[in-house]
Amino acid sequence: MNTKFLNKDFFDENENIRAFFCRTHSEKNMHSHEFWELGYIYEGIGRHHTNNGSKSVKAGNFILIKPGAYHSVTAPQNGAPMRMCNCLFTQKYFETLIQEYWNVDGLADYTLHDMFFGSEPFCLQLSDDNAKNVKHLMWLIAHEYNHFTVGSEFIIKYAMIDLLIIITRIYEYSIKKVAPTVTKNDEIDRLMKYMRSNFGYKLTLDFLAEQVHLSKEYLSRYFKRYTGKTILEFLTEIRISKAKEMLLTSSHSIEDIGTYCGYPSVSNFQKTFKKVTGFSPSRYRKVARKEK
Repeated sequence: MNTKFLNKDFFDENENIRAFFCRTHSEKNMHSHEFWELGYIYEGIGRHHTNNGSKSVKAGNFILIKPGAYHSVTAPQNGAPMRMCNCLFTQKYFETLIQEYWNVDGLADYTLHDMFFGSEPFCLQLSDDNAKNVKHLMWLIAHEYNHFTVGSEFIIKYAMIDLLIIITRIYEYSIKKVAPTVTKNDEIDRLMKYMRSNFGYKLTLDFLAEQVHLSKEYLSRYFKRYTGKTILEFLTEIRISKAKEMLLTSSHSIEDIGTYCGYPSVSNFQKTFKKVTGFSPSRYRKVARKEK
């Protein structure tokens, strides 16, 4: 039997959002509702059922359900319950969020953007890289909802907008479509500027990902699609360019130049420099100065 839930079944009067933690058991109850739902699985394994069949789910997966879509999430028979964080929000509240979502440059070219505004219901099962971004925002929303205080309304609102943007990106990559060219990407532009100013320091992928609040796997793919280069290629380009300048215009030793440009050892610097330019640093200095 398919159950249809209304707003009044879950929301108090004048309430537009509800966030809570729950345990999912083995009983299958196909249902739909007139509100949006985002469910994040943080413990256990199970199945996600829709009218098109069922798929396995596990910790780190999350499900976005548009109003009208029939679905059910179950834990294994005679197994441990699956634990979830759920965020429900009314269609009315969604419309207020979507106004700001609409204004983000580039999102109109993404598939999920059209689905948000379309009339057909859908039920998406996705997985965030390392489950960091979605999990963090879901936890933040649940915390603010359950400990409502000054500013909670705004924190929830903007966390929800962040969630919609992140889910849009993840969905685009999940269907293996190349992200459209974006004329301005604050996150990547800011990271590129940071690397240009700090190329001499140890810049690990973990560290760089923290600077823009993205998982390292997601950042790696996003950076490559935006710039056409990997983070290592971009950083190497900056370092070798600076090294070439210093070799030509200064009397610093090869070792000092390598250290200044971020290489932990002179052998590492020499190897990388030759791979990029075809010359050793000392040979490049000699040839470039002669030509000058």
